[in-house]
Amino acid sequence: KMAIALDMLRTESASTLKRCMLVAGFKPSQTEECDVHYLKFAAHAAEEERKRIARIQARISRSDTKSQNENEGETAKDSDADKKCSGFGSKTKKRSVDDVFCSKRECEKQGCFGGRHVHRLEGKCGHQAVIHQPEGGQPHVDFIVDGKIECYDG
Repeated sequence: KMAIALDMLRTESASTLKRCMLVAGFKPSQTEECDVHYLKFAAHAAEEERKRIARIQARISRSDTKSQNENEGETAKDSDADKKCSGFGSKTKKRSVDDVFCSKRECEKQGCFGGRHVHRLEGKCGHQAVIHQPEGGQPHVDFIVDGKIECYDG
């Protein structure tokens, strides 16, 4: 099962990287696997994925530690995580890459968001993903919320 899943991931990730680059405005020739732009983007994406996995592992580790020390108060690490995710409520604030990759479930568990959530292309929240190209701007992925485009790119 693991080998099949990894083969599927290789295929899907290559097309996802290419699609993301095209939507962001790269030339088609720059999205080829041998191009320096593609390789730089792929390396950055892989590093971001490593960071995301490390954050998840750290949360699991903290969760295990918390269950062993149930009588203790809030830890400094929990406070830092709450501060990190608190920026999701603002549409005008440009979010860091780390914030974008923080999952809805992780942040809800920490009590942040105030009812807001992170959109994913899968559309599990019911908000439709659209490619938005503002006048004179670069095309990017946004989401339709309450009949309006909720723009995340400037």
